[in-house]
Amino acid sequence: NELISDAIQTSPQLTHSLTNAVYRKTSGNIFFALEFLRSICDEGLIYFSLKSNQWEWNIPLIESKNTATNAIDLMLHKMKQFPEDVQNALKLLSCLGTDCEECILSLITSGDGIDEFGCTDMMSSFEFSIEEGLLDYSGSSYKFVHDQIQIAAYSLIPETDKGKLHLWIGNQVWANYSALPENAIFVAAGQLNKGKMFITEAHQITELIRLNLQAGEKSMSLGAFTPALFYLKEGLSLLGSNSWEEQYDLHL
Repeated sequence: NELISDAIQTSPQLTHSLTNAVYRKTSGNIFFALEFLRSICDEGLIYFSLKSNQWEWNIPLIESKNTATNAIDLMLHKMKQFPEDVQNALKLLSCLGTDCEECILSLITSGDGIDEFGCTDMMSSFEFSIEEGLLDYSGSSYKFVHDQIQIAAYSLIPETDKGKLHLWIGNQVWANYSALPENAIFVAAGQLNKGKMFITEAHQITELIRLNLQAGEKSMSLGAFTPALFYLKEGLSLLGSNSWEEQYDLHL
């Protein structure tokens, strides 16, 4: 009740009916409750009355409102109302996890082929998403304010397109690695590994094996042994049956 009374600057004694309605609709999940509150404000079910000079709400309409079964469904519904270029920007960011450094995103947005993914002005789309409460900008990174939002954005990408998008991002990052922070090697390896099913050229597979080896060695130098094991296993999985003869140096 305090959360809602603070949100609409109304005495807690007056917000019990609204709090109870929101609680019944969201099972008390704070993130879910805040998004639900935002949605009923957008739909005019809660509004500021100039006549009474206070916030008012329509409990019967709020109670009858169809709600998503969980936070992911709620965010999906919200994202689908956004302009297409904003949706596409969120999809691309979701491929990189819950956050990504601005310098890497700037490089990606300037890369060849970005228009194919419908991201005409990614940074403006991120600013829009910040205003809508989906993203935050902290330090030098854009990040989803909740992991459920990242999951929802990623689910907007058709399954048949996910690998291709990961592969394209990985190629963009790796091709410009020298201009990026050292940790970009992990971004490149991670993205290319997720898109490896679309790699058909033998020399590209060899390059990915070497990249996983470098990422594994880099992880070990940082004392991150679990990620190191992951990268090394990924590299080993790509070795062919004749790799002892054809790629002997990679076994040393």
